[in-house]
Amino acid sequence: MERTILIFISRILCYESNHFFIAEMSKELKKLGYEIEICEIEMEESDIEEKLEQYIGKKFRAIIDFNSRLQRLELDSGERYLDQIDAPFYNYIVDHPLYHHPVINIKLKNSNIIAIDRAHCEYVKEYYPDIKKVIFMPLGAMKAMNIIPYEERRIDVLFSGTYSSAAKLLEEINFSDLKEELCLFVDELKANTNVTQEQALRNILDRTGEQLSKREFRERLNAYYVADKYVRAYYREKIIQELLNHQINVTVYGYGWENFKCNNKEYLHINQLVSFPVSLEIIAASKIVLNIMPWFKDGIHDRVLSAIVNKAVCVTETSRYVEENFADNENIVLYSLDHIEQLPDKIQALLDKEEKAKSISECGYDLVNAKHMWKNRIEENIDKII
Repeated sequence: MERTILIFISRILCYESNHFFIAEMSKELKKLGYEIEICEIEMEESDIEEKLEQYIGKKFRAIIDFNSRLQRLELDSGERYLDQIDAPFYNYIVDHPLYHHPVINIKLKNSNIIAIDRAHCEYVKEYYPDIKKVIFMPLGAMKAMNIIPYEERRIDVLFSGTYSSAAKLLEEINFSDLKEELCLFVDELKANTNVTQEQALRNILDRTGEQLSKREFRERLNAYYVADKYVRAYYREKIIQELLNHQINVTVYGYGWENFKCNNKEYLHINQLVSFPVSLEIIAASKIVLNIMPWFKDGIHDRVLSAIVNKAVCVTETSRYVEENFADNENIVLYSLDHIEQLPDKIQALLDKEEKAKSISECGYDLVNAKHMWKNRIEENIDKII
C-alpha cells in the first residue's frame, strides 16, 4: 500500500506559519510510518511547470495543502492538474470557507476539506456537495524553545496580529455597489455576535423574504467578505482601546499598529512583525496572551493553544468548542464580545493575583500538552484522511 503523502506549499500563510505546521505534521506522520514529500511552489515562478509535471500520473496516499490555490491549475488539455495525480486532495483551510469560495467551488475528482471550526465543516457540507469528505481538525499547539518561569516574564499582556483599519474597511463598504447589503450584514453580526456568518445571512434572508439557491448563497457570502473583515477589525480596535482606557499596558506584535488612532496610546507598546518561531518565544515571555477570534464560533485558533502550552494565561473570546474543552478561570480565561467592558477587570485581576494566574497557566499547560498537540491531531484524524 502506498505510504507517501505529498504536501504542497502553494501559498505562504501569515508569519510563514504553514511551514512550521507542516514540519510538525510531517514529524508525526513519519512516526506512524508514512513517508513525506514536500513541494513548495510560487504560482508565478518560471520553473513551476517542471516542478508540477514530476507528479503527474503518480500515486500518493494523500495530497495536502494549506489554503490551497492548486485547484485552479489546468493542463493544456483543459484538465485539472490535481486530477492527474492518483491521490485524494485535502485543502486544509484556516479561515472561514467564504474566503476560499473561488477554489472550493472548482470541481475535482477527489476534493476534500480539512477545517478548524466545526461550523466551517457544516457550511462546506451544506453548500459544496462536490466536496467528498470534510474533516474537523484544529491546528496543534507549538512550543517555544525557552519557556520562561511565569514570575520572570517581562510582558504583561501580549496581542499578536496584523492591524487593519476599521475606518478604511468601512470606507470600502460605503463605496461598494453592495453598500446597502453589506451594511445589513455588518449590523446583523454586531447584533448577534454568537452567530456564524452564514447564519447571519440566513437571518437577513428570513426577514427580507429573499430566496437563494445554494449556489447563489455561497456566492453572496463570498461577496460579503469585506463586511466580515470590517467587523473583525472593528472588534479588534474596540477591545484594545478598552484595555488602554483602563491604563493596561498592551504589547502588540504585527504589521500596521503604528496606524492605530487611539486614546491613551502611551499604554500601547508597538513592535513590528516577527517570524513564527520568534513569536512563540515572545509568547513564552508573556504573562497573558489576549486572543480575539477571527469570528470562529465552534473552533479554536492556534494562538490560543500555543499561548497555553507556553504557560501563558490565555484570555480569549469564547466559542462552543472552547467551552467544551476548557474551563473558565481554571485553565483559560474567557470573555464575550457582548461584554467587552468586563475584560479590563478580568485582566487586571490576573495581573494583581500572580499566584492565581500562574495556577491557571500550569493547569492549561497540562491539558494542552496532553490533548491538543500536533501528535494528538494526527493520531485522532489520520484514519479519516487516508
